Amino acid sequence: MKITTTLFLAVFLSGLGIYYVLWETPHPSELGPSRVLVFEEGDSIHRLHVTRRSPQEKFSLVRLDAGWQIESPISFPAEDFLVEGMIRVLSFSPRLRRFSVKGEENGRDFGFGNPEIELGIETKNSKKRTLMIGKDSPTGTGVYAQWQGEKEYFLIPHEVKASLDRSLYSLRQKKIFRAHWDKINWIQIHAENKHFRLEKTGEHWHWTLPKITQEIPVEKVSELIYAFQSLYVKEFLDQAKPGDPEYDLQKTGAFLAVGEKGKTEKLMVGAEALGKDAVYARRENENLVLLVSEQNLKTLLESFDVTFHETENVHSSQPKKSTGKNLQRVPAVAKKSS
Repeated sequence: MKITTTLFLAVFLSGLGIYYVLWETPHPSELGPSRVLVFEEGDSIHRLHVTRRSPQEKFSLVRLDAGWQIESPISFPAEDFLVEGMIRVLSFSPRLRRFSVKGEENGRDFGFGNPEIELGIETKNSKKRTLMIGKDSPTGTGVYAQWQGEKEYFLIPHEVKASLDRSLYSLRQKKIFRAHWDKINWIQIHAENKHFRLEKTGEHWHWTLPKITQEIPVEKVSELIYAFQSLYVKEFLDQAKPGDPEYDLQKTGAFLAVGEKGKTEKLMVGAEALGKDAVYARRENENLVLLVSEQNLKTLLESFDVTFHETENVHSSQPKKSTGKNLQRVPAVAKKSS
């Protein structure tokens, strides 16, 4: 390589490096941190306030000892992993490009006059800030964002905006049963013509309704528990009144229940919601009507029915004990949950 070529490349690369430092990497003393959100040591987010422009909605969440809770406009448990995911996105996402504010007109140009999303945070140390997320950049490389009151705006990746753009419905906890599944010691189903109850004694599970002394294989119990865990809310009917006869949610009707020592969770199942592949339901002690997938409930009931008859067949095929006494199944009798 000629010396002139080598010198040209050296000068070109040096100039490129100077350009990057001066224009592409703002000096930290002039601009803010490189991540979207930086906490002081020992601090953490205690509350979130979300305002969305499309669809228009506003809600707040608070961190409790038991996890995240929606506190406005309703009071309801939130999906912890989704809320924590939003916080992690704020904490670890980069500011792709950073710019100095040059008057109010710039703010309107970038969508901060009417932000698509406003995310207010309150920390444990009582600090309050609001992140405004505006328009997409003209080049499509990111989305404009700014912390309210700061003299800097920046670009965030499109994926960050998508992760923060959560609706109230998406953040509501949709699990029907919130039990500690490793601690439950009984499960019960009471339907029109099907009544099943399993109970755990020590490490062994047995049918107590209808009664069979034959132990249920642990893998079969795991399948039944998984069927309970797989029940989710299909829709929240916040304006519905549980006592309305249309929903047929009497306490003496059909129900599903699980229990552990000193705690019971019960779902009362009502009438079919025509045209929605769902039935009306309500968790005991909660004044909220839900829609639950009718197909999922049928699958759950079928799983219990099949497992019971499999256990019954194993029991009936075993040889009689030397005492000569037959083990008889007690006829099914509907009874209330413990």
